[in-house]
Amino acid sequence: MLATEMLREITRDIADVSSASSALLLRELIKLYQKGVPKTSDVINSLEKFINTAMVERRLAEANMAAALLRRLQWLVIDEERSVVNLRGSEQVIIYDLSQLGSTYLKTMYALAILTRTYYEALGNGLTNRLTTLLVAEEGQNYVRARRFDEPATIGERLVNEMRSFGVGVVMVSPDPVQVPWHMARDVAAVVCFGVQAAPDFVGDALKMLPRPPRLGEAIIYHNGRIKTARPPKRPPKTLDLKTETREEPIEESAETEEVMTHTPKQEEDVQTTQAMVESSGALEEAQRGMVCN
Repeated sequence: MLATEMLREITRDIADVSSASSALLLRELIKLYQKGVPKTSDVINSLEKFINTAMVERRLAEANMAAALLRRLQWLVIDEERSVVNLRGSEQVIIYDLSQLGSTYLKTMYALAILTRTYYEALGNGLTNRLTTLLVAEEGQNYVRARRFDEPATIGERLVNEMRSFGVGVVMVSPDPVQVPWHMARDVAAVVCFGVQAAPDFVGDALKMLPRPPRLGEAIIYHNGRIKTARPPKRPPKTLDLKTETREEPIEESAETEEVMTHTPKQEEDVQTTQAMVESSGALEEAQRGMVCN
């Protein structure tokens, strides 16, 4: 059920997809991945065929769910038409540049995919008290979103909270602390903000400890219960030379779904097990009783 839960959480954060719709989408993805690595257009075509079959068999609730999924996935086709080039350099530093994506939904989806991959890689290495990876999350409010106290934590928030147990440090960058979860600013090791208006409430209260108010251009640093101000250096720090040549590397297109992939018996068993879990989850039975995803 891990795949179902992860897919449900990510699609809920991005496009407000229900649990039943996520189970339907996962079932169609399993069918496509048995034939190869599908493109977004292949997923769209598969859902369209599902709608036609469901309409013929008078399964109107499932047809409505698939139609709602189509509306939420349509913006992925736009990104598939964009040419992508990797700039390969040192393996010590990896930068995922999402600034060219025009849709906030796409930025959120890719950012959550990166967080998920980083988390499971760290999980495989086990618990540690040593910092092994530092992740800098620009515009973190897009994928680690603020929420009310009575709302459950999003998948992005839970991933960030768990990473530090496995040696991954996270630097969250946001223009306003109100845009990230309330507890996150209190749980971090340090808070750095530029301007009093950008300081969380508890940092604002600690400003009374300063001998003078912060000046324009000064950074406010709160660490280990102490607060201080600092001005940026007059000269930028020396550029770090990783002594590695960079080269452009075009992204290879995914294989067509008609190309059959070779599966080991273990992989076939995993796929069949996942199918059985999805079919027995009861999510689609709820849909047939009248649940419609608008």
